[in-house]
Amino acid sequence: MKNKNIHIIFIWIICVLFVMPGRLISQNGWYPLQSGTENVLKSVFFVNVNTGFMSGNGIILKTMNGGTNWLVISNAFSGSSIHFSTITTGYICEGTVFKTTDGGISWLDLNQSALLAVNFADLNTGFAVGYNSKIVKTTNAGSNWELQFVSMYGNKFNSVNFRNPITGFIAGGKMTEPYSGVIYKTINGGNSWYEVSPQSADIDFRSIHFPNDAVGYAVGGYEYGSSGVIYKSTNGGETWVQQGIVNKDLNSVHFHDSYTGYTVGEDGIILKTTNGGSIWNSQVSSTEKDLNSVFFLGNNLGYTVGSAGSVQKTLNGGVFGPPFAVSGKVTYPGGSPVSSGMVKALKYDPQQNAVIVLDTASIQPNGDYILRNLHIDSVDIMAYPDDEDENAMPPAFVPTYYGGTSTSTISWVLSRTLYTNNNIFNINFNVYPITGSGGNSFISGGVYVAPPQTGGLQNAIVYAMNGNEFKGFSISRSGGPYDINNLSQGTYRVICDRFGYWQAEKNVVVGSVSPDTINFYMTGINVIGIEPISGLIPKTYSISQNYPNPFNPATKIDLDLPKNTMVKVAVYDMLGREVEVLVNSQLNAGSYKLDWNAVKYSSGIYFYKIITSEFTDTKKMILVK
Repeated sequence: MKNKNIHIIFIWIICVLFVMPGRLISQNGWYPLQSGTENVLKSVFFVNVNTGFMSGNGIILKTMNGGTNWLVISNAFSGSSIHFSTITTGYICEGTVFKTTDGGISWLDLNQSALLAVNFADLNTGFAVGYNSKIVKTTNAGSNWELQFVSMYGNKFNSVNFRNPITGFIAGGKMTEPYSGVIYKTINGGNSWYEVSPQSADIDFRSIHFPNDAVGYAVGGYEYGSSGVIYKSTNGGETWVQQGIVNKDLNSVHFHDSYTGYTVGEDGIILKTTNGGSIWNSQVSSTEKDLNSVFFLGNNLGYTVGSAGSVQKTLNGGVFGPPFAVSGKVTYPGGSPVSSGMVKALKYDPQQNAVIVLDTASIQPNGDYILRNLHIDSVDIMAYPDDEDENAMPPAFVPTYYGGTSTSTISWVLSRTLYTNNNIFNINFNVYPITGSGGNSFISGGVYVAPPQTGGLQNAIVYAMNGNEFKGFSISRSGGPYDINNLSQGTYRVICDRFGYWQAEKNVVVGSVSPDTINFYMTGINVIGIEPISGLIPKTYSISQNYPNPFNPATKIDLDLPKNTMVKVAVYDMLGREVEVLVNSQLNAGSYKLDWNAVKYSSGIYFYKIITSEFTDTKKMILVK
C-alpha cells in the first residue's frame, strides 16, 4: 500500500471553520475554552505557549493563540495520541500514524495499523504502540518503521513514554482474563523489553509519564466498576508503589518535575500534587465531561481535553480563587531598613522531607517586600540576604524566620506558620546582622540525619555566633556539606537548624589552625507518622479519641479499618481550615496508630476527621503550650 498524502483544503484567512473567541470566564483555576466541536477529544499537545493541537474522533484542531481560537485542520481521520517534535513536524496516531511537516496543513499516512499511542525521544527516534502487544520503532522520523514485540501477547498498550532514545516505558492492560495492568521497560532502544508491572489485578493502565530518569507515574482504572489508581516509581520504573485509589477512572497523567503533577479522568476529575504524589488534591473543574488528556507547559500553564469537545485551560496551576499577598518590612535591630535581599514563602513536606519554595519577593531599598502569588495553604516566611548560597559578609544578615508579631527567630520550631486564605499585612522581620571579623579561619563539616537513618541533609542553615553576635552562616549543599569562612580566632557557638528537625548546636574553638570537621547529626521531628499495630482485622471502622488530650506538643490516634480502603485523616483549626493531613492513601485492613506533632502550631482547639467511602467521624482535641 502506498503512502497517502492527505491535503487539508483551507486558506488561513478564509477557512472551513474558525472558532470565535469564547468569553473568558476566569483567569484563575480551570476555565473552559470553546473548541467548536462536539466530537470526543482524546489528546492535546502544545509546542509553545501559543501553538497547540488537539485530536479526537474524526477531527484534528490547531490553535495559534494559546487556545482562544481553534481551527479544524482535518476531519479525515481520528487521533488518540499526538506528539510534535518541532512547531512544524508532528505525529498523530490512532490505528495508523499520520505525519505533518508543515504544521498541520497536510498529513502523510505512514501505513501502520492497530496503534493507539505515539511518542518521539528526539527528532528522528520514535515509538508507537497499540493492540496485541504491538510496538513499532522509527529512527528516521517515520520514513520507515521496524516492528517489535514483547514476550507476552494479548496486551493492549495505551501509552508510551521515552525520555531519551535508549530508555522508555509502555503501559496498558491485558486484553483477556485475568485482567491486570502491564508496564514494560527497555534500556536498549527497544531491541528488547522486560516487564516491570506491579501487582495490579483488574487494572488497565491508561497513561505513563516520567518527568526524570528516576521518577515515574502511571494511572488508570479498573476493568469493572468506576475507580482510578495512581502508581509511582522512584527507581527508574523497576518497581512501582500504589499511591492511592480514587472513585473515578483516571485517563492521563502529566508531571512537569518530580514534585508537581496532574491527573485527569472520568466526570471531569482533576487531581494535583505538589509533593511527588504523597498527597493529591482535587481541583475545581469547569466540566463534568470525561477528561482524556492533560498537558502542561511548566507548572502553571496547562490544558485538558475530553468528551463532547470539552477543553479547559489554567494559567495558575489549576488553583481556584485569587492569589493572596503577604507583605511587611525587614529591618535591623533599632529599626533601620534592610535595603536588599529576599523573602521566601516556604512549606515543609514531611513525606518527601523537602522544603518547597512557594513564592519569592525582593526586599526593596526601604525594607518593604510583597509576596504576591500565594494561595490557600500553611506557609513559613523567611528572610535571606542576597548571597544566600555563599558566605555572606557585613552588612548582610543571617537567614531569619518570621516568629510572630514582635519576634523573629533562627529556629524553625519557634517560627510562626501563616495560613494564607486572604491578604496578610505587617508580617515584619527584625533580622540579625552579621558583624564580620575578617579573619582567615573557617568552620566546615556536614549535616546528616541522626542514626539509625543515614544520608546528608540539604538546605540546613549553620550559624556561627561569637557571644551575642552572628559572624557568618552557611546553607548545606546536596549531600550535607557546609563551610563558614572569614572567621577570626575565638570560641564560637555553632547552631544548625533545618525544617523538620530539632535544632542542634556545638561550641567550637577556632585558633590559628581551623578546627577539625564539625558534623551535625540531626534528630527528626515526627510531625506525621503512621504504623500498623495489629495483624488482626477489626470488625468495624473506628477512630479513637487522641491521647494524651490535652497534649503538648505530640499526640496519638488509633484507627481501625475492617477492609482495604482509601483513607484520609486531616486536622482542622477552629475556623474549619485544614492545617495538616495525617494520611491520605490506600491502607490495608487492620489497626493503625497515627502520630501528630503540633510543635509548629499555637495552643487551642483542633478537630480531626476521618473520611472513607463508608465511614466518616470527627473528634476534638486540645493543644496546650
